[in-house]
Amino acid sequence: MIDYREHSDVQLVEAFLRGEERAFNELHRRYEEKLIVFVYNYVFDHDKAKDLVQETFFRVGKHLKRFDQTKGFSTWVHTIALNLAKNEARNHKRNPVIYFGILPIDDEIGEVEFEDFHSLPDVLVEMVETKEFVWSVIDELPPIFRKVFILRDIEGYAYEAISQKLGVSLGTVKSRVFRGREAFRKIILHRAHLIKDSF
Repeated sequence: MIDYREHSDVQLVEAFLRGEERAFNELHRRYEEKLIVFVYNYVFDHDKAKDLVQETFFRVGKHLKRFDQTKGFSTWVHTIALNLAKNEARNHKRNPVIYFGILPIDDEIGEVEFEDFHSLPDVLVEMVETKEFVWSVIDELPPIFRKVFILRDIEGYAYEAISQKLGVSLGTVKSRVFRGREAFRKIILHRAHLIKDSF
């Protein structure tokens, strides 16, 4: 019996495409737990993360013939999982509502205006109105801030609910939300300057 544990990812893909079903089982074993942890950082629900990972492997098996074997299987399977996780987060409760001119910093503090907002090129203003742009910025946030940012500003959870969900104090949640929003703002401003410099 072949020991597929010694095979590389590409070798496993090739074996599966030849009809060796157990090669796919090894890919599943190799990446399942990693993907569950990865997806959890977007959906914050372990059962949902497991479901999305199973859907990921269903799609991998269905489309494996399309996989470019000159590229990394790990990157490909993580990309599929990421797209599923983002779709789940987008569809949960409400869609992202990010105000470009004004970003809420804290319910008790009020709002903070973006620097140099009126001089931003129209192309960036149009970009920030899209979900794709919002999620590309969220992806750049450090994971510790990304979690609370998604829960608070994308899914609309109350601070208290986030505190219970993540098992951290209310003060820690508010601090991370504040810092996450500030990081989000800085990323947008950085992109704004890059676009302005290209004009």
